[in-house]
Amino acid sequence: MNAASLVATSPRRAALLVHAMPLGDRDWLLGSLAPHHRVELELLLDELRELGIPPDETVLHEILAAQAHAQAPARPDGAIERLEKLAPHQVETLAQLLGREPPQLAATLLGLRAWPWAQALSAALAPANVTPRPTRAPALQQALCESILRRLEACAPVQSPRAPAWNRLLPIRWKGKRG
Repeated sequence: MNAASLVATSPRRAALLVHAMPLGDRDWLLGSLAPHHRVELELLLDELRELGIPPDETVLHEILAAQAHAQAPARPDGAIERLEKLAPHQVETLAQLLGREPPQLAATLLGLRAWPWAQALSAALAPANVTPRPTRAPALQQALCESILRRLEACAPVQSPRAPAWNRLLPIRWKGKRG
């Protein structure tokens, strides 16, 4: 959350935050705001000073900690782990999907980690000659893995390649009723 959005959504909380800042930071922040936000915030800061409310650094630390927590990379929801366990038929579907995309997408995916199916995917995409491109952006890695899983699941439900035992019995049952 930036300063302008904090002022717009919660002007009093923004005033408490700015009131707790060191003077140089406070001046820089006020100077970076749009004029209508700056005027509103300066009026609230004047009110805090007139009331004799001392700056409370705990407010500053709480907001900074909350912001750091919000910006921390999200814990994987299993997208990367699920991609590691792709079955051979899913790798074929993935190759078909990536074959319709720019080669950089496949290169980025292959550069994320040493996938157990990387060689099979590279072979399937051989005409495109995809060279893995590593990326260190955790949010991009997570978003790419989640997007690929969604697209794989949209193509065909992700299930184990072996059909359940009752599926093998259906033809026998139907033969009995027809005959």
